[in-house]
Amino acid sequence: MTGSGLLMANGGGLAVRIPAVDWMIELRRADFRPDPLFARFHGASVGGREVALFLPNWRALRWERIPHHDLARSECCALDGKFLVNLKADLDSRKTHDDVIAAFVRFMEPLAP
Repeated sequence: MTGSGLLMANGGGLAVRIPAVDWMIELRRADFRPDPLFARFHGASVGGREVALFLPNWRALRWERIPHHDLARSECCALDGKFLVNLKADLDSRKTHDDVIAAFVRFMEPLAP
C-alpha cells in the first residue's frame, strides 16, 4: 500500500494521503522546524519504507489519543526521536482511535520481520 506525499506549508511537514482510505498520516519535526527530507517526498509515492525513515521505531510508538475536533476524527499522535506523527480519520469516517492505529500498522506491516 502506498500514498501520495504532500509537502505541508513552508516545508513544516509531510502529509501522506492513501487512495481509497478514510485516514491520513502527517509527519513533522518535534521542534516544528522544516526538514529538507520532507521535500524529497512531495508528489512522490510514499509507503511504509519511506515513513520508517522518519519513524524507525514505528512498532513501539506510544499513541496519545486526541479528542474529536473540527478538523479530524479519531486523531492520534506519537513521538519517535525528532519526529512527530499524527494519524487522522476523515471527518465522515466511523473509525475509532484504535481503528486508525490498526490501519497504520497494516500500512507499515510489509516492513515487519
